[in-house]
Amino acid sequence: MPLFIVHHQHSPDTCPARDPAKGTMLLNHLSRSGAARHGVLIKAEAVARASHSLFFIAEATDETVLEAFQVRCTVDKTAPLALRRDGFF
Repeated sequence: MPLFIVHHQHSPDTCPARDPAKGTMLLNHLSRSGAARHGVLIKAEAVARASHSLFFIAEATDETVLEAFQVRCTVDKTAPLALRRDGFF
């Protein structure tokens, strides 16, 4: 399965953590088990809190599966996706 690097960034004003219910829902969806239910295997993740950025490396059968997962979790659909090829990003 191909690997993807996903980056999402939002402003402090639109941070899901401002709403406890929304923040909990998003964290549950982005968990490894939540992602797996949508055909996405999260291999690694990182959060840069000061810049409100989320990065993760994920496996999915193709980009459309990953995009559908992002839409379901309300992550900005325009977040850049990059397919890893030949060990280089």
